Amino acid sequence: MKDKNITARFEHINGHFKNISLDCPIPGFCSGSMQDLFINCFNQTWNTCQQCGVGREAAFMIGMIIIGLMIFFGNALVVCIGYRRWKRDDLSRLDICKVSLAFADIITAFQFLVVIPNNIVWSMKLTPAELIKRWLVLKRSPEAHAGGMFLMFGVTSSIFHLLFVAMERFYALIKSANYVSVQQKSMIIGLSVVWSASILASTGAAWFPHSYEFRYFPAAFLFIPGYTESHHTAAATAAWVVLYVIPFILLLVSCAAGVVFVCRNGKKRAGKNSPLFNRKKHITALKTIVFMQIGFTATTIPTFVVAFSNFLHQSDCAVSDRAYMIAFYIGMANSLVNVIIYSLRHQKFRDEICDIFKPGSLRKKAAKSALQLQTKTNQSNTHSVTDKL
Repeated sequence: MKDKNITARFEHINGHFKNISLDCPIPGFCSGSMQDLFINCFNQTWNTCQQCGVGREAAFMIGMIIIGLMIFFGNALVVCIGYRRWKRDDLSRLDICKVSLAFADIITAFQFLVVIPNNIVWSMKLTPAELIKRWLVLKRSPEAHAGGMFLMFGVTSSIFHLLFVAMERFYALIKSANYVSVQQKSMIIGLSVVWSASILASTGAAWFPHSYEFRYFPAAFLFIPGYTESHHTAAATAAWVVLYVIPFILLLVSCAAGVVFVCRNGKKRAGKNSPLFNRKKHITALKTIVFMQIGFTATTIPTFVVAFSNFLHQSDCAVSDRAYMIAFYIGMANSLVNVIIYSLRHQKFRDEICDIFKPGSLRKKAAKSALQLQTKTNQSNTHSVTDKL
């Protein structure tokens, strides 16, 4: 009789969650289907359930903390290097953008280090039925709004920063004479607009409470915005397109336009616009932006693939939400990709990192390079004198 009652309650709950995406009320790292987990662990808390357990919880939390620390310290290094260059009066416009983007990525580190572990702890202390009740309480709550908007703020700030940097690089290439006269103050104003736009976009779902809602996503231990069960309006869809889709498309177009411009013009315009404009340097910067764009796209594609796959065919709740969980975290890990790109592409960036941990190493390397250059110059002068004799 007890098993029949549990099965009946599961079927009722499953019917409620079946047509709602990103709402499977089970932790993502638990093994088994929703039915197996709900029936086997009905009277147990998630952390005592054999298919979840404290071991899985600890391993998952440690993984989140490690990723968060990598994102935090990686971007903190970018900020530190930017500060050191500013002190040396060697801070470029691109460096300002990188530092601002690093602060945006640190927001994601906060998600991994604070938000996700906290949500794991309280979620795993509940039974399946208690977690569902908690899910209903949190739905559209102030806590859900704050958590959802904070998550979206990290996403939108990255998109708008990359868009700004890509457009800035493209302008530097096509209007090099004008770009030389652009002051750093203008860059700071532009980045202020970027941050304002990011805040505005992150609150977009709150503008249409009848079409969107913020709720807890237990599989990934995050608060997210999503469609309500009722029909969403055309205005809400248009807002989603304007705030999220169009900026991403513009980002792709800006990078592609910069690449096409460089390929078509080659070295023809090099040095013609202004002797102060280092075209090679800006082309190198454009390549870095293209790699950043590739990294951003590669880490966000899994979310769209999973969403589209789930749209085409209804899959098991636990399976689809585990896929969403993995895709979500891959997308959030993009905050570490930029630091990796800087490290792989720029020897100067790597040297400055070494100088932070080994003070004076950069100065010694510069002195060594100067000595080698002087030696080569002396040797060249000696050979020249010898040839004349």
